[in-house]
Amino acid sequence: MRWAATRRIAVTFTDLSISSGCVGPRCSIAAVMLAGASLGAAGCSGASRLAPPAPSGAAVASAATALTTAPPDHASSPTAPPATAAPASPTTASAPPAPATAVLPDPAFTPGATNPEVTQATIGATICTAGWTATVRPPESYTERIKHLEDQSGGAVTYDGVTYRVHGFELPDPDVGHFELDHLIPLEVGGSPTDPDNLWMEPYELPEGDARVGTGSQTKDKVENVASAAVCAGRLTLADAQQQMAANWYVLGKRLDAFG
Repeated sequence: MRWAATRRIAVTFTDLSISSGCVGPRCSIAAVMLAGASLGAAGCSGASRLAPPAPSGAAVASAATALTTAPPDHASSPTAPPATAAPASPTTASAPPAPATAVLPDPAFTPGATNPEVTQATIGATICTAGWTATVRPPESYTERIKHLEDQSGGAVTYDGVTYRVHGFELPDPDVGHFELDHLIPLEVGGSPTDPDNLWMEPYELPEGDARVGTGSQTKDKVENVASAAVCAGRLTLADAQQQMAANWYVLGKRLDAFG
């Protein structure tokens, strides 16, 4: 991923009016909204960084838009190309009382990253052991540093001997307290604790933030819990959970009936 110290805002929305059994693939609500559907089906390759999966089988069109405010000599942010395919039939009879859109990160900047210590063979000793995530969660001093770099012009951070580049974004809401620095692939399903590729400014839902109820941080937390339980119960593979959380957490939540 190419990094430039420019101030950007990346906004992606997904149409939630369509249920699908094929599940695959920041960012406060701004003046720019792109409504579309985002689906894909792919397995996780096991690499520490996840690129947005290419659509396969039955999937719904996805689109992502990134806007750049930069000096004239800087190129504008890339726009994720849409992927199209035929929609699939719903897998559940009931769908959540869905809002029109949900907040997703732009995969060009937040593709997701995994923890190599967590594999399908080690879930019993890691994510499926109570309290394990507390042993890998980075300290608040580190996450606050990333949060403020993302709210400004970006920079570099070092953790445990590894230096990471952090993208800067111009958020429409000046109060960073209205955002959670969220692990796109949650720790509960083996997401990287420290890689900024897995950390994004996810808005809290009203009244704590600008996201509509059912579209932001609090709702994604429900999906994380249900996905973790499904992996530990053997109903969902670790690779599938990771890939689908990176692609579209809301669609995964519908598939797992996280909103019922």
